[in-house]
Amino acid sequence: MSTEPSQLPQDVVERAPFEASEIEGKGGLKDLPWWLFALILISIWVGLVVLYNNNYQKAFLFIIAGARTTITVTLSAYAIALVLGLIAGLGRISQSVVLNNIATFYVEFVRGIPMLVLIFFIALVGVPTTVDGLNALGNLALGIHRLTISDGQALQPAWLPEGNDVAFVLQADGGSKDILILDQETNELLRLTDTPDFNEYFPVWSPDGVQVAFMVDMSRGNVDIYAVDRKSLDLTPIATSDVFEGFPAWSPDGSQVAYLAQREGNVFDIYVVQPGEEGAAPITQGINAYGDVDTLTSQLSWSPDGERIAFMMQHGGHVDIFTMRPDGSDVTQVTHAAQDALFPTWSPDGSRIAFVASGEDDALTASVIDVDGSNLVQLTDGKSRDRHLRWSPDGQQIAFESQVDYGTEERSAINIDIFIAQARGGRLRRMMFAGNDDKWPTWSADGSQIAFSTTLSGSSEIYVVSTQANPFTPLGRILTSVQNKDVPITLRAIIALAVTYGAFLAEIFRAGIQSVGHGQTEAARSLGMSRGQAMRYVILPQAVRNVLPALGNDFVAMVKDSSLVSVLAVRDITQLARLYAGRTFRFRESYITLAVMYLTLTIMLSFLVRQIERRLRRHARD
Repeated sequence: MSTEPSQLPQDVVERAPFEASEIEGKGGLKDLPWWLFALILISIWVGLVVLYNNNYQKAFLFIIAGARTTITVTLSAYAIALVLGLIAGLGRISQSVVLNNIATFYVEFVRGIPMLVLIFFIALVGVPTTVDGLNALGNLALGIHRLTISDGQALQPAWLPEGNDVAFVLQADGGSKDILILDQETNELLRLTDTPDFNEYFPVWSPDGVQVAFMVDMSRGNVDIYAVDRKSLDLTPIATSDVFEGFPAWSPDGSQVAYLAQREGNVFDIYVVQPGEEGAAPITQGINAYGDVDTLTSQLSWSPDGERIAFMMQHGGHVDIFTMRPDGSDVTQVTHAAQDALFPTWSPDGSRIAFVASGEDDALTASVIDVDGSNLVQLTDGKSRDRHLRWSPDGQQIAFESQVDYGTEERSAINIDIFIAQARGGRLRRMMFAGNDDKWPTWSADGSQIAFSTTLSGSSEIYVVSTQANPFTPLGRILTSVQNKDVPITLRAIIALAVTYGAFLAEIFRAGIQSVGHGQTEAARSLGMSRGQAMRYVILPQAVRNVLPALGNDFVAMVKDSSLVSVLAVRDITQLARLYAGRTFRFRESYITLAVMYLTLTIMLSFLVRQIERRLRRHARD
């Protein structure tokens, strides 16, 4: 029997190409894309209606303004989804149990929840939770931790002169204020006052740390001053007349307390008394001492040797800083500025006084001056509102709160942060970078930490920040500067859409990688490539080419699904169509225009995807 291969007759061979072309040409009109012609005709018809019908024209012009947002959201989300999908797809085929389970959990979690619910969840829960996590990491890098977890508002911290205890004001939900002490070593709270009918505030430690002086807003309308013993909880009256008495300041030896007593308006008398003493006379007879009852900061300050008291006095049409002896004698003017000089604070060495100087546009500038009135130094640029100045224990730095507008000409962003300035001027260091209002800084005894009150979303707590810089400080500043209110809703929508589609693209990449024969990997390894090199240079290029049509189809699907972000009030074409329909009640014009806009986009993109598929098939045959 012959082993030669059978051959076809020559005439059959010559006719074969012609017959094949006849087979490809069969079908005629039925193979034409009539659905495409129909969609094109509908689009043309609506285009003509929009062009010549005034109602449709108005709807189109209003809705088309959201096209840029729709395109931006779609392209940005798809670019992020491609990266997420590729990473998750590699994780799905990874031999690492941890990576494989993480990727699988992500894919199954997303696929198991409706897309609309996922968009709400990611944008309104996932993003805020992530930002909170970044803030927590930033706080850790900056050495920031929370001292109090209260049911009310924790305000006005005051650090024990020698130790780790912090006194503060706790304002209950009902409005009453009490004085509490937090022991940082045991994390226990000691309530010094418990009077629901009165409000106690402005705590000031005695130099020996045994008593706390504070102001009491009495039910009869005036303000008194008391001191409480932290151990026995015994109350000692300091000033209990029928006028406003406030802003107590202990003498350095703790034997006396100076305070302001209101005469009228911003005119005050100054008293110096021993705790429990009654019937004392003011030491400022004939002197119009100045006070500001609306600003809860120190308004009297003793020199470290206890020989003089710094105070404010109206003089020449404005307020200046003066000093005097505790008996009211030897009154000496310190500042001679054209604006008000307010809230003096004596330096630990007694050579200088820090204060705030008023300026244009209600600015308050942190300043330092020598006691003899020389060497005036401005610590800030004169555009902020600086308050509550506090010297560091070594007298080299001053901490203060500053109200600064970090916004632009179009959008104001006023925030109160804690700053530290060198007492001689020069470098200014911002301690807090979050979007909270941070107030009432107070130094620890060793100067390594600052306690302050921070307010966020209507709740105030006491925090502590380290004053020592470390290698992670720049990173901490960046992480704490990210705030939920700074994340625009459009960016949240992009993230939500990207995370959702990333799971679906992960399965496409997984299937594409697994479609490449295992022999390709073995051949690459036999050439000396590592597993990673084989994946990068051999497997992935082939897998991507295999999945390009599927990726294109998913991109078309994302264009349509981008309409879901309108539920987040993103001003895309869907949201603008809803707004126009609700405003004009022209639902037909709004939604027909919207439908045709999406239809036009998807037709063009589908045609582009088909062209890519044909090129890939032709390239594969060649």
